Amino acid sequence: MDRFMKEDQLVVKEINSLPQGKTLSEEKQSQILQALRLEHEKMEKLNRKKSIFRWIGSSVLIAAAASLFLVLALQQNDVKDLGEIKQHHPVKQVPSPAETFNDLYQDHPDFQPVFMDFEGGLWAVGEKDVYHLSNRKWTRVTPSGFSYNMNAPETGSAIFLSKERAVIAVQDPDNFKVKLYSTQDGGKTWSATSFGEMMTSVKMTSINENEIWLLGIGDAGMGSSAQIVYRSSDGGKTWDKVNEERTSGSKLDITFVDEKSGFMAIQSNYPGAQYFHTEDSGATWERKGLPIYPGIEPELQQPLANPTFFSNGNGVFPVRGDQSFLLYETKDNGQTWSADKPVLKTDYYINKVYFYDQRNGWLFTENSIYHTVNGGESWENYSDIPKFPFIHEIHFDSPENGQIISIEDGHSTLFTTDDGGKSWTETSFQ
Repeated sequence: MDRFMKEDQLVVKEINSLPQGKTLSEEKQSQILQALRLEHEKMEKLNRKKSIFRWIGSSVLIAAAASLFLVLALQQNDVKDLGEIKQHHPVKQVPSPAETFNDLYQDHPDFQPVFMDFEGGLWAVGEKDVYHLSNRKWTRVTPSGFSYNMNAPETGSAIFLSKERAVIAVQDPDNFKVKLYSTQDGGKTWSATSFGEMMTSVKMTSINENEIWLLGIGDAGMGSSAQIVYRSSDGGKTWDKVNEERTSGSKLDITFVDEKSGFMAIQSNYPGAQYFHTEDSGATWERKGLPIYPGIEPELQQPLANPTFFSNGNGVFPVRGDQSFLLYETKDNGQTWSADKPVLKTDYYINKVYFYDQRNGWLFTENSIYHTVNGGESWENYSDIPKFPFIHEIHFDSPENGQIISIEDGHSTLFTTDDGGKSWTETSFQ
């Protein structure tokens, strides 16, 4: 809110700079600011994972509004939605990420995508190359020595923080140690950091441009595995090891709500779905369990993925019970969880799950996709879909438009949908 108050001040400054006699009434100013706030809230939901895009979105709104004040000063119509402002002065359309990636595919048909910046459309990471979009042109910005093992997709991760900043983690297949590449200038220069621990799996998460956490999974055996947590507070320039211990269960991922509170879902032999929670930025982790869902064997209740958090403390935690899907919800950023939604019986075991917001989610099985538009109250089954090999990345930038990167036998396939997952278009890379 403090950030947007600053943006309000910029708008007011533009209002006050209108030519003499062309000022807006206080009521009109209030209407415009309220419309901007409503649109800002929409964009925050759309771009919740990377705060830089919220900044970009707000800046576009401010620029559009500032150029319209003279027009609105002359015609005092009610402003109820920002769409009404856009009708007076349409904002120049910016190509969507899908459109910009099409240009990349055409120029580089041999590109093997592994991680793609589906939210911003500015970065693409492949098996041997890294590309960056600047001035509507894709440029190869691959750091020296970079290589990604397509046959072990879980051994790498990428975070796209802004137009200029990105962090990529890859495992050296010779010694199982992880090397981090980070850039602060759009890929013109890269810094490399090597971690000394052996890691068989790597995950990264961020809450803004600066705060990043890396979870490395070490050697596993006898129902336990080593976990190593690193933290960067400067966008990947430097890293501090904040936790290293051996714990039971298989860790799925790492997610932070803010600078203090983080979660790691784990699959284990404990009854009920389990997870680790930290309240000190990852230094210590406490094992916790979700409430056991009645009617399903507790030992079969296992997390499918890490919890996903939205605005106002809301979040969802997907759990499976054999061939059943259970959806847990929170309204206090994961301090408490409840499961009040109906159990969904699926045709096959669930492989992947993705929630765009509190209402729109997708489950992927071997033969079908289940889609909810009401937060899990009911699900629609789409069975006429392509066979997805190993699903490496899923992203939806709206309830309709989504992308999947699938990897099989060292080759990538990109699937896209524009109807909420009912049908998919396939792009195979050779």
